[in-house]
Amino acid sequence: MPRLDLVCVGEPNVDTVMSARGESLHQGGPETNTASAFVKLGGVAGLVGRVGVDRYGKFAKSNLKKARIDFSHVREDSNPTCRVIVETSPEERHITMVKPFCLSERLNPDDLKYIKRGKGLFVRVRHPLFKKCLDGVKGTHLQVYASTHYYRGPPGGQPAYDLRKYKLRAIIGSEDEMMVLKKYCQLPKHVILVVTRGAKGSLAILNGKKITAPLPVKAVDPTGAGDAFAGGFVFADLQSLPLKTCLLYGNACGAITVQKIGAQQDISRKKVEKLILKQS
Repeated sequence: MPRLDLVCVGEPNVDTVMSARGESLHQGGPETNTASAFVKLGGVAGLVGRVGVDRYGKFAKSNLKKARIDFSHVREDSNPTCRVIVETSPEERHITMVKPFCLSERLNPDDLKYIKRGKGLFVRVRHPLFKKCLDGVKGTHLQVYASTHYYRGPPGGQPAYDLRKYKLRAIIGSEDEMMVLKKYCQLPKHVILVVTRGAKGSLAILNGKKITAPLPVKAVDPTGAGDAFAGGFVFADLQSLPLKTCLLYGNACGAITVQKIGAQQDISRKKVEKLILKQS
C-alpha cells in the first residue's frame, strides 16, 4: 500500500482572485492549500472531499493531480463545486462565496479507512465532518491537527465542542480565531496551541510555556498564508523536529505564499530552509 503521511478533510474550491493586476483563476480551499504546501516540502498527502460535476470540478481535480495530492477520495457530487471571489491587496482581502461548499455530512467507511492510513489528520473545527473524523480516529496512532480557519463559534443553537474528549496534537489558527475557540470550546490540557500573527510571525503555547518565531516579510497577497503555514508546521512536526523549528517552517511557507498572487505558490524545502537560515 502506498505511503501516506497526511490526510486533509475539506473541499477543493476554486478561487477567482481580483487584484490591481487583474483577474485570475486559482485553486483554493484551506485544506487543499495546506496539503499542497505539505507535498512541496516532500511529504505525501491526500484529500477527502467533494467537487461538483462541472468545469470547476474538473479544474480542481486537474490541479490536485498537478500538485501531486492524492484525490482518490475526492468524490463528485450533484452540488456545484464551491467557488470563491477573492478581492485582495497587500493590506487586506475580501472573500465572497459565489457557490456554496458542497459539504457532505457523510463519512464513508472507506474514507475513514483511508484517513487511518496516514500519520496525521488535518481538519477544520467548523467543518461538518470535524466531530465524525475525531470520533472515527479515536484510539489510533494518528496525530490530529485541528484548524480554526474562519471559526466564528458553533452554528446557531448547537452546543460548543468539548475537545477534552479527544487526543489532539495541535490546534492551529490566527489570534482572533483562537480567542473565539477558547470562548466557546473546552480545550485539552496538553494540546499545542499554534497562533499565526501575520508579519509578527507565530507563537506556540504548550503547558503554559510560550515559544515565538518572528519572520517579517512584505506581503503582495495574503490569501492562503495561514494554510501554507499549517502545511509547513505539520510537515516539520511529523518529522519530530523541535517546536521552534516547526514554527519557522510554517512561517517560511506563509512568507513564500504572500509574495505572489494566489493561495498556492512555489514552495520547496530548499527555499524554506534558505529563508529560515537567512532570518537566523
